Amino acid sequence: MGGILVVGTAMIDVIAPLIEGFKPGANYIVEVGSCYGGGGANVAYYLAKLGDRVGLVSGLGTDPLGRAYEEYLRRLGVELYLARGPRTGILIGLTFNDGDRSFLADPGANNEINGELVNKAIAEFDPDVVVVHGYMLSTQHGRSTALRAAAAVSEYGFKLVFDPAYFNMNQEELKTALKILESTYAVTPNEAEAQTLASAKDPVIAASKLAREYGITVYLKRGSRGATLVSERGIIAHANPPTVKVVNSVGSGDTFTAVVAHGILRRQDPRRVLEQATHMASKTATCKCPQCDILDLIKPPYIRSIGNPE
Repeated sequence: MGGILVVGTAMIDVIAPLIEGFKPGANYIVEVGSCYGGGGANVAYYLAKLGDRVGLVSGLGTDPLGRAYEEYLRRLGVELYLARGPRTGILIGLTFNDGDRSFLADPGANNEINGELVNKAIAEFDPDVVVVHGYMLSTQHGRSTALRAAAAVSEYGFKLVFDPAYFNMNQEELKTALKILESTYAVTPNEAEAQTLASAKDPVIAASKLAREYGITVYLKRGSRGATLVSERGIIAHANPPTVKVVNSVGSGDTFTAVVAHGILRRQDPRRVLEQATHMASKTATCKCPQCDILDLIKPPYIRSIGNPE
């Protein structure tokens, strides 16, 4: 039937600013936000908002948070393939003044996602594009599941988009990520992730190395410097981000990956996809929560060009 299948986590995000001069034992009054989140669910959210048929392989608890999140995703039109556990995953995001952030995560029911569920989802959903989100690599079950999705490329012929999602990988996580790259069509690392994957100090050189060694397209996320598109032939294009006031950068990378997957599904020019992804990721950073109606914030021609298949 076609569409995009996402393999990744669903979490409840609790976002708080880290106060400058923070000291253990002290008390601080800050504005704390709680949102629907999780890398996989964020990607699925934006794909649904962009009008794509989208499925999500993820994990949600049987607790009230999980039931409410499931209902919310179904109302968006997301086709769900869920692993169950007693509690829904929780992510605590600490944001810094420079827009950077750190996470503390309890995967909860996401630990129950497995290869059999991925196989079932791929067979039933019949995707044109599959997105594997890198937070899956943080557990042994998750790594096995991600590898199962990558292995299905040869059987089903879909295009695999891989978002590495974090750079401080241990050896097992890095080994899994490099194995996934062998089946990948496009990868969306940030600068630190590209450096880790390619073992190179310069992020653009790292992206070029990945593109050559694996024969893939690299959409390199560069934060306030925008994004760079790299193929086996070298640097193809660079997109500068719009000027925005950053409120919360959590989820911006997921938005970027969603727009890349959307563009691949719609067979859009990669340079155009790069520009759209950079623009929408920047707009996400103006929201308090990673899942927000940024299409309302984007002026034409972005809505027209994103919403209509070519």
